[in-house]
Amino acid sequence: MATLIVGLGLSGCSLDVPDGGEPFVSESIVGLWNGEWNVDGMPQEGEAWLEVMVEEDAIDFALFMAGGVLSNEGEPPLEMLLAGTDDEEVITLKGTAEKLGHVVLEVDKEGSITGEATPDTIPAVEIGGYVSADEVYLQFLILSLFTGEAVLERAEE
Repeated sequence: MATLIVGLGLSGCSLDVPDGGEPFVSESIVGLWNGEWNVDGMPQEGEAWLEVMVEEDAIDFALFMAGGVLSNEGEPPLEMLLAGTDDEEVITLKGTAEKLGHVVLEVDKEGSITGEATPDTIPAVEIGGYVSADEVYLQFLILSLFTGEAVLERAEE
């Protein structure tokens, strides 16, 4: 377990993110990923899935999270659509998500993920994690109190 100091000019809060293992190559994340998300100590959990596409220099990252406060019964899953430019050093993905506001994620060449979401109604949600050939791991800190995570594995083809 490594302590990740979240960058991007955030409040300097640290998340305990496991080591992702191997170096990241953008092509290694392309495809479909399935898993679950939860918030520790709260009855907040659900399914998560991710689709990543790289076309020329553009990378699109579509994360969906169903259940809990992110998508109440009868609501569609929370949809986080991020886009950026593929880069060998750092990929910066930006976009928006209903309930989470503006989202920025940076993925460095080692696979570390840092970022934040800026909702309208609460302080920024800090995000950390990693991507490897086998797993996408996201950890998030809400109100500097509640820690949640999403763990996704490559979908069977």
